[in-house]
This record gives sequence, C-alpha cells and structure tokens, in this order.
Amino acid sequence: MATLLHIDSSAAGELSATRALSRAFAETWRTAGPERRIVVRDLHADQLPHLGSVALHRPRAARGETGFDPAQAELQDRVLAELLAADVVVIGAPMYNYSMPSTLKAWLDLVHIPGETAFTDPADQPLRGKRAVVVTARGIAAEPGIDEYVTGPLRQVLAVACGMDFEVVSTSRTLANVIPALGPEYAAAEFEQAMARVRARRPSRARLAGIPARSPERDPGCRLRSRRSRHPGSLGSGARPGAAVRSSPRSPRGAGVARALRRLQASARGGRQRGTTPREFRFALPRTRPCSPGRQGRS
Repeated sequence: MATLLHIDSSAAGELSATRALSRAFAETWRTAGPERRIVVRDLHADQLPHLGSVALHRPRAARGETGFDPAQAELQDRVLAELLAADVVVIGAPMYNYSMPSTLKAWLDLVHIPGETAFTDPADQPLRGKRAVVVTARGIAAEPGIDEYVTGPLRQVLAVACGMDFEVVSTSRTLANVIPALGPEYAAAEFEQAMARVRARRPSRARLAGIPARSPERDPGCRLRSRRSRHPGSLGSGARPGAAVRSSPRSPRGAGVARALRRLQASARGGRQRGTTPREFRFALPRTRPCSPGRQGRS
C-alpha cells in the first residue's frame, strides 16, 4: 500500500495557505490510485521537542545507552519510522521571520542522522528516489532567492543528504488581506497558480506504467528531430539562437520564412536610418527541445 506522509507546521490554522495547499496535494494524491494511505503529522498541534542531546544526532548503533533521554529517543524512532515508511512526503513550510517554523526545524533535526538516514554514498541512502514536496508561503511579495531561507535547509537535508526527489511549490503575499498595498488580487492569482500546481500532480497512466513524462510514447511532438527539420530553413530545424535563417529552394516553408526575413530586414534597414535599431539584424528561430527521458512525471 502506497503511503503519503503529510506534515504541516503552520500556526495559522484554517487561514493558512500552506495548510490549504498541502491538503489539496494530499487529496489529489489519495484519488490518484487505489489502496493509498495518508499519515498526518501536525507539528503545531503536536509539537516535537528540540534535540535534547547530541547523541540523538548519531546512528543508534554508535550513540551508546547513556547521555540522552530514552523517551525522546523512542519518539525519534517513531518519527523516523513514519518517514522511512512513506513513499511520498508533502511538507507545509511557511516562512516565519525569514526562516522555517521552529517546530519544523525540530522535526528536521530528529530525522537527519548521518549514517542512518543521511549518507554521502547514494547507494546507502534509504530515502533515495522518494518524493518530497515542500509547500511554502510568505507574507510579503516574492523576492529573488527569498524562498531559500525556508527551502534551503530542507533541500540540503532531504535532497542532498538523503537523496530524495525534491520539489517546491510556493506562494506569496499572504498578508495582503491586512496590508492592501501588497495587492489582494495578485495574492489571489498567485495562490490559484500554486493550487493548480499541487492539484495537477496526479500520476497519469503513463507514469504508473513507468513511461517518462516527456517521451515519444506520450507526446508525439517530443522528438530529437522534428518532422519539419528536413530543410535548413524550416521551423523546428534547431537553429542556434542568433543564427541567420537560410532557406532551401526545395522547401515551401523555407521560402515563406525567407520572405518573412526579407521583410524584417527591410524594416530593420529603415529603423537604422532613424537610429532606432542595432547595426546588425539577425532573425533567430527557437530551437526544438529534445526529450528528457530521465525526467519523470509529477504525481
């Protein structure tokens, strides 16, 4: 039976954006297949103690029998068992004062054990390949790199040290209802985009059959060479960005592109006379993107 570990850490209750998004993810995941089980851990309602001894950061075989609280060690074992038994983990991780909630950090400290859950050799990682989806939200508008204050430690532990398949879904402006200058309409649009992302993660039949998300079996338009790439001037030829277009007399499409190019070059010459365009004018076609067989679909 497939198992999802659903973790929430927000203190906002029903007003929480991360709780709404993580709940939508869990509901979508539950309906994606038969015999699915969800284990819920609410880190705000049932708070974990912070790491009481450095011994609990060591593998159980190397920590000895003294120097730590046996009750906390037993609790740590239960938390570890939940994580190791899960096939997918979704974590609600709001930003509080440019960091994750301390309750979530306490959970992270309990599950990150070098030599037990975290290994430098990928072959030894018991969580390797399992999916971890982090849903984060912040009260202010989005800024470049600001999510890393929350998602950075989670990525370092879960993805780098434990080898999990790590994803982030984020939204912002959650304080727009009390600070109108943030733009309630922008906040609502961002939240709806995030909601669409978590609800779109139901695995398709192709994913369940082991077919990559973008592959010729699923997407006939996904080819290493497009059918339209037979002539150098045709669309889909994989022209390098910034490369001039060459047409082929055998290609009607190439001739059409050449005519369009001549019109654009004439327009550019007119613009140069007015000093409004660069000296050189080159017309670039988009490159056909190859398949990515190793990239899996989203569930």
